[in-house]
Formats: sequence, structure tokens, C-alpha cells
Amino acid sequence: MTNAQGWKFYIAFETFGDYDALPEGKLLYSDAGGGEISSYRIDTPDSFINDITEGYMDIAKDGEEYTITIDFSRLNGEKLKAKYTGPIECVDMSGLY
Repeated sequence: MTNAQGWKFYIAFETFGDYDALPEGKLLYSDAGGGEISSYRIDTPDSFINDITEGYMDIAKDGEEYTITIDFSRLNGEKLKAKYTGPIECVDMSGLY
């Protein structure tokens, strides 16, 4: 299991609306299209990950804290799983990518 300390996840959603909160529920990604997650960027301390083929994020909010569970599959078949609980700053970065 890899320690993901220092990793940064950037996620874009197909339909989002206001940028003051994340959408809640199970959100799907597929490199073939059709999911609620339209694009992503995962930076690691040494490199980046850009070969996700499918998976999901499960997002729940309680007050100001989010719990996010990630379960993605990479092109080589490796699973990328992560869980985070805590605050998240939501920012409109639509013009950057």
C-alpha cells in the first residue's frame, strides 16, 4: 500500500453548478465518457497519474467535513484506492484546463 502523503487530486465534474460545495453521492468516471466525473489530475511527489480507465468517487458531507472514498482502475489493471475525511476548499478552475 502506498502512502499518499503529498499527493494532490484535482477533479472536474460534468455538471456541477455553484463552486461552494462538492456534489454528494457516488460519482462515476469512465475514459469512454458518460460518467459524472469529466476529467481528473493526480499529482504525486515524484510524477503524476494519467491512466485511469474507470472507477468512482463516493462523496458525503457532514457539516464542514467531507468523507471521500476513491476507487479507480488504472490502464495496467492496478487499483487506486484512497479515503479522505476533512475540509475541502472548492475553487472554480474551469478556465485552467
